[in-house]
Amino acid sequence: MQNLIQSEAQSLRIMTPEDACLLLVVEDDSIVRDLFSMWQETGRWRLSVRMQLANSCEEALRLLATTTFEVVLLDLTLGDSHGLQTLDRITDFVKDRIPVIVFTGALPPGVSEDDIFSHHAADIIFKPGPGIDELMRLIHYAASRHRIRVQYLNMIESLSTEYEAAKAEISKLKTVCESCNGLAESTVPTPGILRLERIIGRIGKLAVGS
Repeated sequence: MQNLIQSEAQSLRIMTPEDACLLLVVEDDSIVRDLFSMWQETGRWRLSVRMQLANSCEEALRLLATTTFEVVLLDLTLGDSHGLQTLDRITDFVKDRIPVIVFTGALPPGVSEDDIFSHHAADIIFKPGPGIDELMRLIHYAASRHRIRVQYLNMIESLSTEYEAAKAEISKLKTVCESCNGLAESTVPTPGILRLERIIGRIGKLAVGS
């Protein structure tokens, strides 16, 4: 895991603020918020991460409704929400569209790390957490996986659309060929149509099988 994070960080040489990861930090501890604000002013963090802060679950949900974040860094204990309830409110809202990293001092009583992951957290970091460099690696690793997933889903959606269009075209082509050759509906299709159907079928497996 550590090697993956390091290699991913090396491949993500963010050089402009426009390319930086868009991060939502949900934290109500003023000391931790001040630390993130201080990091935001450092050169490497500023070029690598564009950050917004929310000090409550309600504020986080409002920001998530209006901004397309790539990663959420979430404290479980907030003024208006606690424990797994906090995690559920955020993950239910983003619905796997955005990775949520739990950032907490300690797990609530009776809650295990397995519980955190079963409630759809992408990762968990315990406070005081790693230094700024390691935290950036973890954030960028999550953002990179998110970007790849979005690209994959967009590709599948595009492929599905092309598949449906191709099915409609092959249906039209079969009708024309059967009409031109005076073939009945039950007649065996021509080799050309069979070839096209096989091609369309392979595209369909990629689209539907995803």
